Amino acid sequence: MVHERSTHRVDIAGSPALWVHGVLESADGDAAAWCADAARTTGVPVSIADRRSLGLLLIVVDDHVYAIGYGQGHRLVRDDLKDHRFGIAFAVRTFEALHLTSLLRRRPGARGRSDATFAPAGLPIWGFGVEDHADLVGRIAGRAHGLDLTCSSDEKDTVTVSASAGIRMHLGIDPACLKADIEEIARICREEEPRPDLEYIERIQPVKDPAQIGELDAALDDRLGKPVEDVANSLTLVVPTLRLIDYLRANSFAISLRTRVGPIEHLELHHLLDRTRQLESGTRVQALRRGHVRLYSDHSGGDPIGPATSADKWLEANVGLGARRFSMVDGRWYEVDGGYLERLRESVERVLGQRSDIRLPPWRVDDGEGERSYNLRVQRERPGEFLCLDRQGIKDRFHWRNGVEICDLLGRDGTVVHVKHAHGSAPLSHLFTQALLAVQTLRNSPEARHAFVDQVERLDQRWRLPETFEPKRLVFAILLKQGEPLGPDTLFPFAQVALVQIERTLKSVYDIDVEVIGIDAETGNTASRLRHVPTPRDGDATDGAQLRLPVP
Repeated sequence: MVHERSTHRVDIAGSPALWVHGVLESADGDAAAWCADAARTTGVPVSIADRRSLGLLLIVVDDHVYAIGYGQGHRLVRDDLKDHRFGIAFAVRTFEALHLTSLLRRRPGARGRSDATFAPAGLPIWGFGVEDHADLVGRIAGRAHGLDLTCSSDEKDTVTVSASAGIRMHLGIDPACLKADIEEIARICREEEPRPDLEYIERIQPVKDPAQIGELDAALDDRLGKPVEDVANSLTLVVPTLRLIDYLRANSFAISLRTRVGPIEHLELHHLLDRTRQLESGTRVQALRRGHVRLYSDHSGGDPIGPATSADKWLEANVGLGARRFSMVDGRWYEVDGGYLERLRESVERVLGQRSDIRLPPWRVDDGEGERSYNLRVQRERPGEFLCLDRQGIKDRFHWRNGVEICDLLGRDGTVVHVKHAHGSAPLSHLFTQALLAVQTLRNSPEARHAFVDQVERLDQRWRLPETFEPKRLVFAILLKQGEPLGPDTLFPFAQVALVQIERTLKSVYDIDVEVIGIDAETGNTASRLRHVPTPRDGDATDGAQLRLPVP
């Protein structure tokens, strides 16, 4: 509740604006809700009012309303008035994709799971393990440089920004500077193209077809009238993206859906459905959107945390229309797997397009050369460059029977190479899984690391690895069938999916660069080259920031 509120109409560099300020107090403006409990426990009289200042500036620029919060002022803006993708749109156009500091995402259909990852030193976007075809990014933080904003200068070209529905960053203080900053932020969102490494974040857009939204709302309305046990697979209680931090502080909740229920110490799905089941069919979804959930920091519901949030944002709904799947996330409908095949193709092209300086000799297919014979020949023809470890398993207490083969070839710089002649998906899927197992074994088993280092030195005393050896680069060297070009059109579909998943895991979890190369097939006196030409890597992405409300 806001006390001592004061409202003023002002002018900001020629733009109409509204200024609001006041303080947030505990219930009734008296002692904070926790004081009575503290006094009873300690025997010391405690009576302290919980007062937090707030300020909010609403300014109209180019027919849009922008809100600038001071202190707790951002809590005065209702969620349903916010453009929830504005900040994300700014971020994907300005952030350095290689230096992000935090990321919050949700995966529709994963039982309400939200993942928040923090990396104060900065990580590339792939370091957060985002599924580019499945995750909705709700908040992202990082650094931006080269912006034409007040906070940028020759001395401080890089600025730190946190982006979600709005942006958290330094803006100009002087009226003309503040207005110019807002205009520049809006121009970036309107005119600039997303950074190549971040653009997929913006691809998953809400459903916009009114007829389709009507069908989805009707399916949801039907589910809202059923018992929890009948809809547990399609309705899930979730935390709204913008209230995740507040949720971690909450100790009680209240629901207002035609009638008020609370305080509730543990919010569960049935608390919402018990209300919606009492409503007439066809009215439940609108009632859910008009209703709200409020968070409290105390157990008695006396100390609210921020504004109430519309109740529909506390539900994730999963609905199928024909063969298509949709999810309602933060109150908006999204097509879960729309564009999946396109993004999978792009991921395969990206992985296969990684440049590699590794070149292996042709595989003598006509001579019936087997995999071990080929790897031994590479060692003979490239002495000191590659060491053959094919069928050289290492054992630890877990892999005590057959051991684990770490790689087929070991490069002088510590690169591990996995070699395969594949006529179908199964051998490649096995290859990818074997590579992941080898990496996990080296990373997590000191016994296995020692055995591998000892094995390498035993095979050739000129090769000595540090006791803490872990690979930084992994190469899949593939002879496809009888020498077909290696690319998205020839690599087996199942193997493509497995390759993308393994590459993402090795990079995001173990920070290992993955490269895929083709091996020539030598038939008679002719070498048939696998004509996969790597595409050049995109240049480094740059900067980011955000904030905005549409005109009501």
